[in-house]
Amino acid sequence: MSQIIVTIDGLSGTGKSSIATKLANKLGFRVLHSGLVYRAFAKLLLEELQCIPSKGLETRKDELVYIANLNRDFLYKAARGELNPEDFRDWGQKASEFAQLPIIREILLPFQREAYTKESFVAEGRDMGTVVFPDAHAKIFIETALTIRVLRRLNVSNPLDLKALEHPKSLLELMSLAKRDLRDTIRNVAPCRKATEAFVVINHLNIEVTVKCIIDYVSNRLNLF
Repeated sequence: MSQIIVTIDGLSGTGKSSIATKLANKLGFRVLHSGLVYRAFAKLLLEELQCIPSKGLETRKDELVYIANLNRDFLYKAARGELNPEDFRDWGQKASEFAQLPIIREILLPFQREAYTKESFVAEGRDMGTVVFPDAHAKIFIETALTIRVLRRLNVSNPLDLKALEHPKSLLELMSLAKRDLRDTIRNVAPCRKATEAFVVINHLNIEVTVKCIIDYVSNRLNLF
């Protein structure tokens, strides 16, 4: 087995990016950052088109393909995590909206599949195991309660401190995340869902315990150690 592909899927805020990075470091793999590809492309479109229309992008395929090909290196760097994620932090909402459009997914699919041609890697996203890499050697699906995800986003030290949810900022974050969850799970194109053969991991408290659990599973499945 030359190149090994491990996928990690889950909703926003489940910790899949941190888990993917820690898992890749433990295994000596690279990381494929699918979300950063969508954020980077959203930023590119704003720069090239001056504004991003809420409708009509499906009719501008040639223009979108041209922009993507003109910035191939940039998008490959995004996929490989060679860009600073902080530069695209505010683009998560737009990326989630883009992900609903078949034309956007079609254009960005090759940049994800071709980011690594030889190296083994961990791919994190929402449809890595179901659409982008359906033949991955091991598939993981991360689940985390909505309330815990909200408190993590607000940097609450104790993720079980439910009283913190009474704060207005917490309620706004909860509604925003719930809306995004709904959009990501019911969209017609590549919704976020568990692959049939995926190993489900609940990530509520200690991320190191979660990573250890996944390493044990992947190692046993692929006879790595």
